Amino acid sequence: MPTPVRPPGLVDVLEIVPTYVDEVVVRTMRDTHRAWSQRVYGVVNRATGGAAEVPQLVHSGLSEAVFAGLGAGLRAGSAAARVVTHRGPALTGRRGRVWHSALNGLLGDRFATEGSPLTIRMGIRVDGVDVPPEPADLHAAFPSATGRVVVLLHGLGEHEEHWAHRREEVGSTYAETLAARGWTPVLVRYNTGLSLRENGVALSGLLQDLVDRWPAPVHRIALVGHSMGGLVARAAGAVAGESHAPWAALLGDVVTLGTPHLGADLARVVGVGSRALGVAPETAAFGRILDQRSVGIVDLGDGLPELAALPRVRYRLVSASLGRPWGSLVGDLMVRRPSATGRTRRSRLFPDAEVLHLRETGHFGLLNHPAVHGALERWLG
Repeated sequence: MPTPVRPPGLVDVLEIVPTYVDEVVVRTMRDTHRAWSQRVYGVVNRATGGAAEVPQLVHSGLSEAVFAGLGAGLRAGSAAARVVTHRGPALTGRRGRVWHSALNGLLGDRFATEGSPLTIRMGIRVDGVDVPPEPADLHAAFPSATGRVVVLLHGLGEHEEHWAHRREEVGSTYAETLAARGWTPVLVRYNTGLSLRENGVALSGLLQDLVDRWPAPVHRIALVGHSMGGLVARAAGAVAGESHAPWAALLGDVVTLGTPHLGADLARVVGVGSRALGVAPETAAFGRILDQRSVGIVDLGDGLPELAALPRVRYRLVSASLGRPWGSLVGDLMVRRPSATGRTRRSRLFPDAEVLHLRETGHFGLLNHPAVHGALERWLG
């Protein structure tokens, strides 16, 4: 196995906290205070012929100085933490990986732009360690590799260990079920804050590297994606089609679990709220808080309705819904049935797809569901 690269540490998280407190909290307070102050003093000045202009100048000067001082102090704290980056406790263990992945879901695009050590880079994962797509490393990580490779892609803010959700209760994982059917499961972790296009490009490249350097000749590939993972799988297929990547000819099956092919309502609501708050100066700063969400979340709200199904690829779509009466309104709480199946009254995104709908199941219940185990055995047998 390759030597593990030291994961980011608690100090790296502490470095970004002052920056975001400054940008989100302090600046929101400042801009909201400024807007209300201008509104109130404007009313008073109009009513008194400008009698409050001097108090307004004094008040504005003092308040701006206070907010500037708070911001400077926070930026200094961030700079101090940057000096000792990669020191202190590392973000290891289950809880550390959960926080690391969640932060990338919220801010991963910014982490990547700024070169933050918190940035997650797409990679194959085995036992919590990145496996470089090199022949020797792949052989060591997959000593019993077969020619049938199934790649599992997690959802927004998740990581590869989410596929083991409720393993003790269910008794197995999808990876274990498929391994028993002769497949070699490959778990991939990626930065869910990046755009679908960017992750699609990265996944297409990774799959080609995997095919070129796999310990056994690859003759069949399947992609299984939960939520955003299904969109990334489709984006990779589109990228491979554009670039004529050889791995795409081996792709036979795409299975999506609760994937918002036509967009996620919850992610859309955030965008609507941001625009609504931005109408008035007194609330615009709060709208900018919502605008801090990553481009990955924005893309999740839109889905990929413009991408047609790939030829010669079998699509299997799993949707879910909560119990009545909420299931018909909110689907699995994150994604509604029409989006998860790509089907509306007017069109079908996947005309020949097989669809499985699970009732009284939430979005994360799709990560390890007995009915999906049975379906995977049938679909990928």
